[in-house]
Amino acid sequence: MGEKPPRLFELTGGRLCLDFANTVDDRPTDRPPDRLKSYAELIAFGKETGICSEAETRDLRGAEKSNPREAARLFRSAVELRETIYGIVSALASGRSPLAKDLETLRATLHNLNEHASVVPQNGRLEWTWAGPESNASRLLWCIVRCAVNLLTSDEVELLRQCAADDCNWLFMDNSRSHNRRWCEMRTCGNRTGAYKPPRNSTGTLASSYFIIASDRGIIRRK
Repeated sequence: MGEKPPRLFELTGGRLCLDFANTVDDRPTDRPPDRLKSYAELIAFGKETGICSEAETRDLRGAEKSNPREAARLFRSAVELRETIYGIVSALASGRSPLAKDLETLRATLHNLNEHASVVPQNGRLEWTWAGPESNASRLLWCIVRCAVNLLTSDEVELLRQCAADDCNWLFMDNSRSHNRRWCEMRTCGNRTGAYKPPRNSTGTLASSYFIIASDRGIIRRK
């Protein structure tokens, strides 16, 4: 069997909407790398996060060929939603009030996408479900915006954090016991700031389950 293709996205935010906002790397730098540069990469995000099945992914890729104008429109909407979520969460994680325009964009996006949603009984309870075509990129955006709204209107909003590394600013949920986590990933940003200490064996050398690989973020990974 062939090897699986490498993932395009780092899914470390702890919530779908945060992982989506984190599709831009190193935001404080002059030229932050954008991992979401096309409709195809939007669909790849849906696949990697499990929102889109293999069959849906194939159909959505085909939809771009049959209706490129609609695919381009959906991609623009996705980028706008990403920046809106990032703006709101970044503000809250920093102790600031979100911009009114971002809150309005989030509200309007949810309202528009909910036109294709319905509440149905399932497993003894009522649940939201997508009532539009399954092979529609709007369903992916609906899942993301609902995740954002549910998070921002819950008590978990107190756990929102922004990476303390000067060149990162990724968003994440702080589920640590003491709720004082500062880095999106200890083995990436924490390592670069000297905060990460890889485990060592009794001789004081690095444990054999760790090795260092070259990468753009100097990652120490477990293998």
